[in-house]
Order: sequence, then C-alpha cells, then structure tokens
Amino acid sequence: MRQKLYLLLPLVLICNLTLVAQKKLPNKKIFVRVYDATKRKIAKGKLHYIYKDSIVLLRNEKLTAIPVNRMSIIKTKRSFGNSIGMGAVVGTSFGLVFGYLAGSEGDFIFTRAESSLISGFLGLIAGSSIGGILGVIKHPKSFQIDHKPEKLLEFKKSISKRYK
Repeated sequence: MRQKLYLLLPLVLICNLTLVAQKKLPNKKIFVRVYDATKRKIAKGKLHYIYKDSIVLLRNEKLTAIPVNRMSIIKTKRSFGNSIGMGAVVGTSFGLVFGYLAGSEGDFIFTRAESSLISGFLGLIAGSSIGGILGVIKHPKSFQIDHKPEKLLEFKKSISKRYK
C-alpha cells in the first residue's frame, strides 16, 4: 500500500501543477476591511481601485463599490483570527499526513490511525501557535476616513507609496 502511495503522490502533484499553470496569475492586490461609524464591518476584499469619492473591492470575482459617506475606518491585511485559523489548518493537515505516513500497521505502540491523530493534534497546536505569532508580527494598518474624501485621497497616497 505504501509503495502505491509513493507512486501516486508525484502523479497527483504533477496534475495539480498543470491545472494551476493554466490559470492566469492576477496582480498582487491589497486586502482591506472597511468599517462604518459604528465599527461594524461593511465590506472586505482586495482593493481594486480608489476613486475620489469611493473605493472598489474585489471579492469572489465580484466588484463592490463603497462610497466614502459610508466609510469610517479602513484596515489593511487580514485579522488576527485568520492567521491563527490558517496556521491551525496547515498544521493539522501536515500532522495528519505525516503521522499516517510515519506510522505502521504492525507497530506495537501505535497504529497508523492513532499516530495520525496524535500528529494531527500536535500539528494543530503548533500551527495555531505559529499563526498567532505571525498575526502579532504582521501589524495591520488602520486608516481613519471619517466620511471625508480628503482622507480617502490620503489613504490612496499612503497605499501607493507602501505597495508598489
């Protein structure tokens, strides 16, 4: 069974690379979250364009225009919880696969399933911890717009300097 898995894994990776290579890679865009005066998130997505009186966000291949009179705060980058969640997913996945491949059926202490579950749990803890550390390090920026077009233009200048 293990030999079949070793033969199948490179084939799956090669097929995956050919599927990804056929997609056109978009330009790197900045992820932003937009909040209103009550600090409620009204939109999030990748910043597509900034006009003098609105911004356009791209999310799920749909464009959304948000007028400046609805904006109070714009925050760049993703939230702290997203970093922890992504770290947990990656750590758990890696742990499950590593534990399954490292375990053996005839082992005296752990079976493959038990080894996979233990490694998955350890990966969950490690991935969440690393995601939390990265969430603290990345420092999302917050811009006060306060429904003023002048501050939106300042945001545009600041973004264009920082992310070329």
